Amino acid sequence: MSNASTIITKRIDPSELSLFQGHVVRLICKIVSQPNNGSIVLESPSENGMIRLEQVKIPSEINDRITQERKEAGIKWFEFICRVGDMGDLSLIILDVVSCVLPNNEELSVDGLVCLNKLTKKISDVYG
Repeated sequence: MSNASTIITKRIDPSELSLFQGHVVRLICKIVSQPNNGSIVLESPSENGMIRLEQVKIPSEINDRITQERKEAGIKWFEFICRVGDMGDLSLIILDVVSCVLPNNEELSVDGLVCLNKLTKKISDVYG
């Protein structure tokens, strides 16, 4: 039997980032704009709307993938796997990104994502 424990990466709302310093988390959102290399504006699927993040590190290969998928496939929504800064120079490091692929002409169910985020808080052991 293995002694390794299971680590769950929590899915959170972007407005809750300050509560998770030093942790790896998942965010479902879309990038509204990138005013410069160190900041991004994200749109949350929840009632919290948009949030601007400063001191963000997006590796160039991930940034290129996001740009390509937004242009070629019209992907708007992504799940970002991030490490929240722990009082250092950076507030957020994007480690990876997964496209939220939807059928043609279908918008993301905002209500579904908000419900999923709330559900994961109540049953985090099951839904991470």
